[in-house]
Order: sequence, then C-alpha cells, then structure tokens
Amino acid sequence: MNQPMQHNDDLPEFKEQLAGLIGLAQSYAEQTADHLEKQMRLTMAIGSCVDVISAANQRAATILLDALEKADSPHEPVPLTRAERIASCIMGDLRK
Repeated sequence: MNQPMQHNDDLPEFKEQLAGLIGLAQSYAEQTADHLEKQMRLTMAIGSCVDVISAANQRAATILLDALEKADSPHEPVPLTRAERIASCIMGDLRK
C-alpha cells in the first residue's frame, strides 16, 4: 500500500512549464505596456489637433463677425454687393 510518490518526478517538468508561463506573462505585460503608451501618445496628438482646429474655428468666427460689421459700414469707394464687401473684409483680415 505504500507506494512512492511519483509527483516528485514531475517537479522538474512542472518548474519548466511554470517558467514558460511566467515568461509568456511577462512578454504579454510588456506588449500591453507598449500598446498603452502608444495609445496615450495618440490620444495626446488627437487632443492637440482638436485644440488647433478649435482655435482656427474661433479665429474664423472672429474674422467673419468683423467682416460682417465692416461690410455694413459704407467705407468702400466703389459700390459692392454685401457678399463682395464681406469677402473683401475677410481677405483683408487674413492678410494681416
């Protein structure tokens, strides 16, 4: 009834398999960290693009509002349509 324990014979193989699993886990963790770092950089780049677009939209709105105000004042020596006056004001502001 007393049989010698065979699981001791399996211990080196188990340790080898465990080491392999630990290696896979470390590799996966490194890949995940690299992926998260790339994602963070991409998110920051997108945020910067959004900031630039927002600033450009604000500037465009300011130029348009200024052009609308200037277009309604009769300072043009040559009679222009309202659309022509607005376009002229916008082009003048863009050249500044």
